[in-house]
Amino acid sequence: MSPRSERRLGLVAFLMLLPPLVFRTFELAQPQLIISWSLTEWLISYQDGFVRRGLAGELVRLVATTTGVPPSIVITVLVTGLFIALCAVMWLQTRSYLPAWLIFSPLLVGLPLFSNVMGRKDILLVLAFFACMTAIFARWPVWLRLVVINLVSVLAILCHEAFIFVGLPMVLYAYSHVAWGRLDIVRAGIRFLPALAAAGLVLVFKGDAGTARAITEDWNGIFSTIAPDYCCYVRPESALKTIGWTPLQGLRLPFRELSRFWGPVWVPLIWAATLFLAMMAISVSMKRDDFITRSFQLRLFEIQALCGLPLFLLGSDYGRWIFLILITSVVAGALWTQRAPACRPEHRPRVLPFLYPRSGMGLAVFVVFFAAVPGCCWSLFNYGKPLPPVAVLRAVYGLAHLTF
Repeated sequence: MSPRSERRLGLVAFLMLLPPLVFRTFELAQPQLIISWSLTEWLISYQDGFVRRGLAGELVRLVATTTGVPPSIVITVLVTGLFIALCAVMWLQTRSYLPAWLIFSPLLVGLPLFSNVMGRKDILLVLAFFACMTAIFARWPVWLRLVVINLVSVLAILCHEAFIFVGLPMVLYAYSHVAWGRLDIVRAGIRFLPALAAAGLVLVFKGDAGTARAITEDWNGIFSTIAPDYCCYVRPESALKTIGWTPLQGLRLPFRELSRFWGPVWVPLIWAATLFLAMMAISVSMKRDDFITRSFQLRLFEIQALCGLPLFLLGSDYGRWIFLILITSVVAGALWTQRAPACRPEHRPRVLPFLYPRSGMGLAVFVVFFAAVPGCCWSLFNYGKPLPPVAVLRAVYGLAHLTF
């Protein structure tokens, strides 16, 4: 593909993000969305004591009660700002590593927007991961790097435990190779004891039904005072409700997805194929197309897929887990290759050589216009909804409906 065509396609991919972004921003601010998974995930707080995912909710509660702004508005402004920050960070830090059309495609930055999971905490975790990786490769004193990495990791884990699986292992892996030129999990683990302790805390203090009710009642009191249009919850809703789930209840949804068939095809195979094909599409589209860089990127994909595997057993939002695996692998590969290439471990991937040609216009057009990853629960209909052209049309229609 010529550089001119690449730039034009990159601009098209970026412009296709704008209608869904505007629509999601207005949609999340609507009072009826207060029961959605996107908003309720940000309402989990420490009002009944320490509980997993509570830090972000405590901050939202503080801002809402201090300013009198409805919490959904606070959350909407926050998640929109996080998405814009993600776009800026990915463009500035990976544009020499990946073409623009791939950065803004439905496989990376565009995935949470097109798949309607922008309101979840995934983007926050990606930005926290980027901060940790930046600190690893920074030319700072060792103590300062350890303080920053531990602090950011602890904050990310207290916001959502998914960072334990898709953030912390890669941080330990990268730090170990940069610091000592080899993998030394024990020495790295000692240096990141605060982050590991935070991981242990959120896995132990997961909450119960009483915690869910207490947090819900607290928000009902706030709604009745500063946002009566949002009042009130009859019972814990969506993400708030999951705080009270037993381990068996929590496993019910992912195991339902794991046991489904689409015709004669086992649905988990479709998800696995989606992840594998996305990895290969990114690998063959890299600007740095030397074998060493591509094989190293595939190694990072393998590590993140393996470490992120427990997420597929703990939640049915498989599209979200695929997003986290793909984008954290790319962030790690881009920063590592650009800032410390000599510290990359050698790797010979077990992938056939014919999968290594440089991508052309056909693949680029397919990824920009026809690639899609459902946020949850695979079906042909759920595949069609996040297709970029469909998502853009739905956003335009939704904006017209909200306006008129």
